[in-house]
Amino acid sequence: MKSSRPTLLGALVLMSSFAHVAGCSGLNPDLVVRTTHSAPSYGMAINRNGQRLATASEDSTIEVRELPSGHLLHRLQGHQDGVRVVEFSPVNETLASGGWDGTLRFWDALTGTELSELGAHTDRVYAIAFSPNGRLIASASVRSVKVWDVSSGQMKMECAGHDAKVHGVAFSPDGRVLASADFSGIIKLWSIETGHELKSFSEGHINIMGIAISPDGQLLASPSSRGTIALWEIASGKVFRHLTERGQTAASLAFSSDGRLLASGSHEGIVSLWEMRSGRKVGTVVKLGSRAYGVAFSPRGDWFAALCSKDVSVRLWRTSRLPR
Repeated sequence: MKSSRPTLLGALVLMSSFAHVAGCSGLNPDLVVRTTHSAPSYGMAINRNGQRLATASEDSTIEVRELPSGHLLHRLQGHQDGVRVVEFSPVNETLASGGWDGTLRFWDALTGTELSELGAHTDRVYAIAFSPNGRLIASASVRSVKVWDVSSGQMKMECAGHDAKVHGVAFSPDGRVLASADFSGIIKLWSIETGHELKSFSEGHINIMGIAISPDGQLLASPSSRGTIALWEIASGKVFRHLTERGQTAASLAFSSDGRLLASGSHEGIVSLWEMRSGRKVGTVVKLGSRAYGVAFSPRGDWFAALCSKDVSVRLWRTSRLPR
């Protein structure tokens, strides 16, 4: 593990990033952070107070940056292969990461120190999610979903039933239900109290890359057939509404903290916003030059971010400037 302070070169890269971004169009971002990763990045997270941004890369490193300056604070090394996902704890400055080496690692985002490591899976870790109280974390791999006690490192439950790679996990806002979604299009809901499967639903064979649960716990968003996003009623397991954007396949999804908006990032590089009350698309935030594998709202609701996987950069907007 290495920690890195801001350098003059890093500052110059940040300053130059405010200029025109080649291959992109849309709403000009308030900040463009060009990471120093040497390989594509697929994971991104913003911490609870909107002052830290973390990115994960195939080059096996994690970068932690300060917001809104974009200055590099720490470059974290420890994974023996690419890092797929990162997630900040909702209650403190712990950062979790999941890698292709099958491990789940925890870091102090303030100091850059590695806190602990779990040999979580025998295959790649594709998705992770903290419970709302920060006491549990779920990790997903090939045909495997596990829930861990963060403080002890002990496995609390293992969810068996998926027959494909699991690329999406999310807790309900009350922490009582875990949702998981796999590459065959199957979505499952699990009871955290009993470990039992509550229900399973699907719209057919769809490579689900990620899911999101609304802040009120009523809806689950998932990619559906090409050009649509399905909004599922969690209570019934039925589709409430489809959001349609022709020619796009959603790769990442995120609800705003107030539940008013849903953001989608597509394989084709389009980042869009949807108004939940009406289901209408309120605008295209940006057209990236490559796949948009990460979209995120800061928990406090002040930032919206989109990750461009190919050029390993993150574009950030103040939420007050987003289309309404």
